Amino acid sequence: MSQTPITFPKAARCILCCASFVAGALLSMVSVSFDAFTTAFVMLVMGLAAALAIWFWTARKIEVTPGAITFYGGKVFDTVRIVRHRTVTSAFCFATPFLRLAGCRVLIIFTYRGSVFLPGLSYKDTQLLLDWCRNR
Repeated sequence: MSQTPITFPKAARCILCCASFVAGALLSMVSVSFDAFTTAFVMLVMGLAAALAIWFWTARKIEVTPGAITFYGGKVFDTVRIVRHRTVTSAFCFATPFLRLAGCRVLIIFTYRGSVFLPGLSYKDTQLLLDWCRNR
């Protein structure tokens, strides 16, 4: 397997951003507190912050090689994360109803020292990464 670049579809990122903003907006409407306006404002800002975090800090590109997966992320601060093949313990993928509309899945790769959460991957890319995790 040579270097295979994987990118995230914009439709998936838009769906994830809208879902997090709507969650914050709904929480702001049902906030029960002695100061409801402040709580509603805080929940709305938290939803907006989650939407912006998903948009700006998701991985830009993923390169798959036989020995490792390299994640290039961030738009404000460039980050590089390398997951070696020998450290992967398991992988898990699922699709929410909204992501199914965009033809995407969420993939979680578990390693010895933590996990990698990849929302909004296409079906083909998810299958490629799952096959890479299985072939140890």
